[in-house]
Amino acid sequence: MRLTADTFDSNLWRDCGNRIKEQRRALHLNRDYFSQIIGISEKGLGQIERGEISCSVLRLLSISKALNVSMDYLLCGVTTEDATTSSSSKTQSRIFDILSTCNEFQLNTISNIIQSMMPYIDKK
Repeated sequence: MRLTADTFDSNLWRDCGNRIKEQRRALHLNRDYFSQIIGISEKGLGQIERGEISCSVLRLLSISKALNVSMDYLLCGVTTEDATTSSSSKTQSRIFDILSTCNEFQLNTISNIIQSMMPYIDKK
């Protein structure tokens, strides 16, 4: 499966919306009340939470402040604890997440690609 810009964009907003919904629910805020806090319609909030629409940086900032979470968390799922983890560990985790969704054929193909590229990658 090839990741296109459209797929990336829709995944980003779907995941962001899920994190907004989860955090809103963790704070025991219903959609109607929370939409009033951030100044949008309940329908608009529902569309954001389902990833059907994106939102502006200002709207995302308003949501993050109201939920008391960072924009990094809403967009990428990065928490303060994650930020202190080494970049090597983060990279390994991202690779593992990708590989865990692959079938055997894909894993073999990826393995062959990596093995063929290793001699040309500068090791630092």
